[in-house]
This record gives sequence, structure tokens and C-alpha cells, in this order.
Amino acid sequence: MPPSTLRCANHDSEGSCDNAGIRFCSKCKLVCYCSADCQRKHWPMHKLDCNSPLNSEKWQPAYIRQSRVPNLNVLNETHALGVTVWGNIPALDILNLSRNEGVAASKTRDFSLAYVACGDLRNVVKTVNALPEDYSGSLNIVLNDHNPMTICRNFLVLLILAREQDMERSSELALHLWYSLFLSEFYMMHVSLVLLGSGCLDDLKTGNLVHLTGRMTVQTYFDNADRMILMRAMQTRLSREDASQAFYESMNAPGRLDSFRDMFYAILKPHHRLAFDKWRSIGVLLPFGEAHAHMCVPNPWIFAEQKGKVRYLPNDHDTPLQGWDIDAMVAAGKAHGTTEFDLFGCAFFYVKDELMAFAHRLQKFKINISLHAQDARDMPAILEVFCHHWAVHELGEGYTIGE
Repeated sequence: MPPSTLRCANHDSEGSCDNAGIRFCSKCKLVCYCSADCQRKHWPMHKLDCNSPLNSEKWQPAYIRQSRVPNLNVLNETHALGVTVWGNIPALDILNLSRNEGVAASKTRDFSLAYVACGDLRNVVKTVNALPEDYSGSLNIVLNDHNPMTICRNFLVLLILAREQDMERSSELALHLWYSLFLSEFYMMHVSLVLLGSGCLDDLKTGNLVHLTGRMTVQTYFDNADRMILMRAMQTRLSREDASQAFYESMNAPGRLDSFRDMFYAILKPHHRLAFDKWRSIGVLLPFGEAHAHMCVPNPWIFAEQKGKVRYLPNDHDTPLQGWDIDAMVAAGKAHGTTEFDLFGCAFFYVKDELMAFAHRLQKFKINISLHAQDARDMPAILEVFCHHWAVHELGEGYTIGE
């Protein structure tokens, strides 16, 4: 069952306590228990985190402890492929109605929006969720990204959120498909069932309308190669051991330990160091104390096989935190029972809330989304007749396009 509030952190190989957590560990403030008894039972496991040197004000980077110059000679060494999987600037509401057309005046107005180098869906989610609850106009949205895999993943997230009636489950499923490196067997099976059961695979042809809900349609501009990407990703079963090794090598490239990891950790508070280190160890977006052993299937949208070797797609410094407002994430985390120290737990609850609201609007509003996988420079002909608003996005290292 998806967690909607912070649960007791007492879990082991024999099972989990599903009671609500009400008492935090007084030292790390990252895990919560339902009782003193559960806290005592879990201590043999939790002490590995709680007593970690990272959880100390006295922690220092290795180059300081060893009295040496930090290794900066291989600053760019990384085993990751450096693909932009997650957005690296906070989500934008590109309509910003209160400062443009006005909220009241826009409740019945039609909008055409273009995300010409969209990357993930965070800006679409932010914009749609900012519309009035009683919005009755029409939204026409262009999503384009030069990477067909990005567009295919965005389509899959939209399909899950639009078709599933259980919005709590669909939002968590979409969240993990988007952000977690490993998924559960149940999640993988369910995503495949949603895709195959939708009956829309044959409709994913250039210009075809796919009805995801009674009021929402998706117009795809997929060629055969794009459709194969979608099917191949869902049918691929990568080795857990190989994916874990690829992630470990990316997070621990020797030339990056001094120049990125330790220098970054040095400016963090102890509990935030622990939170980031756990992300860099398990790569699953969950509250710090949540069980994750069942999340063991490599996410085919975050790992890829290349020349017989499994590779980690994002950069080693990319995290789910970069795409959303940190204050809003912390506020959401606190509302669900965690603390500001568990940054990734806060992100989990915030993104899940946003996706639940987005799913509700996908099923309520009149929306058409057209999906393209072109170079942004080839989009003007479409945008000229289609859109009133342009989104500002990163096109790659150092390049942007905007209004």
C-alpha cells in the first residue's frame, strides 16, 4: 500500500511494521517509530546510519583528514552517460495567470502551450496544477524533446495517470517510473498491463489521436523506431547486479569523490549528508526509513544496455530534488509527518501530491497533448500556428530557448 503518511521504520527481512510513525530518532531525526519497542528492535539496523561518521558535525572530507590536496585532475571523470533524465531547474508555471491574463479571466479561456525542449513533465505538471479548480477551457499542449526515449517515457507517465482510477496508486507508480532507479516486480508488471491493456499501441502513429480519458487526448508523432523504444524498454529485464554496479561506479568514480562528492558533503548539515548518501546508495525515492528491499528491478528508463554493458543514464550529481522548489517540498514532507532533515522523503510526498493533483486534472479538464521527438530548431512551423506561450528550457549544456 502506498505510504500517505510516515510509517514506522521498523522493518527487516521478515516483514515491516505498518503502524504510523510517531516518535523520531532523537539523534538523526530521519526515521520514525510507532513505539519504543519497535525502535529497540530496529536499532541493530538503524545504528549503521545513525552512528555513521557522516552524521557528525566533526566529519571532514578525506582530503582534509589525509592532509592532501584534493584530486581535481579528473574533474569530469564519470561512468554515467550524462543523459538529462530529470530536470535540473525548479518547475515553472509558464502561464503564471496571476501576473498575466488573470486567474478569474482565464477560467474559460483556451490556451495553447509549447514545451519545445521539454525534458521531463515537471513544468507541465506545475502549469496544469496552477489552473483554477473550476477551469473549463481547453488546453492544447505541445511536448517536444530531441530524445525519443524521453518522449516515450512522458507518454507512459501520462497514460498511467490518466487511465488509472486509483490516483494514489497511479501517482506513486508514475513517481517511481520517473525518479527511482529500481522498481518493484508489481510496478513493472502493472506498467506493462496499463500499456498493453490500454489498446493504444496500434494507434501510436503519426498524427493519430489516442483517447486516454473521455476529455483527454494525446496526438502522437511516433515513427516505428519510437514505438520500438517504448516496447523494448517495457520488455527489457536488465540484471539487478549489473545495474547496481553501474550505479555504484557512477556515484564513486575516483576522480569525482574529492571534486564533487566530498566537497558537496562538506557544506551540508549532518542529517542532509546522510540523506544524500542514502540516495547515492540505493537510488529509490522514498522516505529515509521506508522499506525498499522489494524495489529490485532496474528501471529501464534510467539504465540502458550499451555494447553489452549496463550503463547509468543520468549524471552522478543529478537528483530528483533539482526539479522542484525545495521549500514547497519541505512543507509537503512536514504535512505528511516527516522532517526537513529527510529531504528525499519530503520530495517523495511533494511529487506524489503534485502527481495526484495532476492526475485528477487530466481526468477532468479538456486537454490535448501532442508528442514530438524533433530537434527544437525544427519546431517553428508547428509553434507558429499552434501556441501562445513558449516554455523556457535547457537544450543542453549551456543552451536555452525561450520567449
